[in-house]
Amino acid sequence: MKPFRTVALLGAALWLISSAAPANARARRNAKHRKLDVTWLTKPAERAVNNAQFARAAVLYQGALSLRPNDPKLLWRLAEVFTMGGQFSLAQDTYRDWLQVGTDPAKTARAKSEIQRLATAPAPFSESDDTRKAVRQRTFAMKAVRLARGLRRRHPRQAIQYLQAALVMDSTLVGAYRLIGTIYDKLRDKKSAQAFFVKYLRLRPGGRLANMVRKRLRGNKEVALVTFQASFPCMVFINRGVLDARRKTPLKDVVLPSGEYTAVFYNREYHFGKKVRIKVQPGQAQVVKAEFGALTVKLKPWARVRAKRVGSQDWRDLGLWETVGLPAGTYLMEFRTDDGKKRMSRRIVLRPGKTIKITRWR
Repeated sequence: MKPFRTVALLGAALWLISSAAPANARARRNAKHRKLDVTWLTKPAERAVNNAQFARAAVLYQGALSLRPNDPKLLWRLAEVFTMGGQFSLAQDTYRDWLQVGTDPAKTARAKSEIQRLATAPAPFSESDDTRKAVRQRTFAMKAVRLARGLRRRHPRQAIQYLQAALVMDSTLVGAYRLIGTIYDKLRDKKSAQAFFVKYLRLRPGGRLANMVRKRLRGNKEVALVTFQASFPCMVFINRGVLDARRKTPLKDVVLPSGEYTAVFYNREYHFGKKVRIKVQPGQAQVVKAEFGALTVKLKPWARVRAKRVGSQDWRDLGLWETVGLPAGTYLMEFRTDDGKKRMSRRIVLRPGKTIKITRWR
């Protein structure tokens, strides 16, 4: 029986080794990503310090801290950089953060001393100085996004860290909010996913993928349904981005997060544009309208047209267009040929969605 027992024990050992190997490999991979590499940020940050580019260095160190939150070495160096750059209140806050995690007694005493000293130290720069402004580091932010894309399937939480670092280094990369939301969605963390989707849609309601985000936010308590209507079909722009490139008004039940927006109704055919400020309240549906009429001028000889609303003193030249849209209302209009030989004045009422044609001189 001994040979059989030996074979059985050997087989069991081989099975344990083979099954443990993938687990050990996974553990090594996880350990590798647990403490993310930040030298690609700290090295250029130190070069920036040597060149007295303290604002740039601070942004890079803040990006590194997004990858290694509460790292004592990074916090200490960031506090020093803020101090060198004259951002004393930020330096104080960073020293306080260091005190929560630092263990070196000498540095603890120095941090407390610096917090007191900076409280009364005269700031060397004014609030408008460039060193007090956020500095975008697009190159490093984009690298963080690329690293996040490579990690989001195998190591989704590390990918989120990289995307948050990207936003620290360049807040204009609004798409990172959507990517973070998508990752949280796959992790089945609906609350976090929705929070980032709301951030994305608030900043980029007319984004290329905004409609996809809207579908995921239906029913969220922080959003509302907004309907856009116009007298003639219009494109609608929100915060300078087109709301839906494939559709014109009416746009019904568009999901928007709470907040204030600038909407622009634009009709190319009638050369009409109207800007409207919108205040969206959570859960409160509303309708936003652009009411305008159209004027078509076909006079022979051709005439230049000026118009002003009744009760206003401001005349407006309607330009060289044959047809032009104007907000609904009552207008006084003047028609004149280039040589000035023919003139005509008319009182015209423009109604929403209606076109008035002027074809004869009086």
